[in-house]
Amino acid sequence: MSNEVFTAVKRRKVGSPTMKSVMLYMADSASDDGSGIWVSKATMAADLEFKSKRTVQGAIGDLMAAKLVSEVGQRGCSHGYTIEYRINLDAVLALPVTRARNAPVPQYVGGAG
Repeated sequence: MSNEVFTAVKRRKVGSPTMKSVMLYMADSASDDGSGIWVSKATMAADLEFKSKRTVQGAIGDLMAAKLVSEVGQRGCSHGYTIEYRINLDAVLALPVTRARNAPVPQYVGGAG
């Protein structure tokens, strides 16, 4: 797990809540250089409470199209193999930030919660 990669992803606008949650999950599994991600899509879907692994596959496809994530190889597993991914840290750091550093989180008025 890399706190640096996780924090970089957490503070950037990735594109959608689904893409963000998948990328945060991947960042939590990454090494400090963004490499070494080989968690199965079924595991991600279960942990993220998605209805199917297709949601994860779609989000990874979108992340790859945006050049934020790339396939770098395969790792053997009990069901054959899983794809190994790498997060492109330069591309992540080039994304717009969610809020200015140390800026207060906006307070929402009304609605539930």
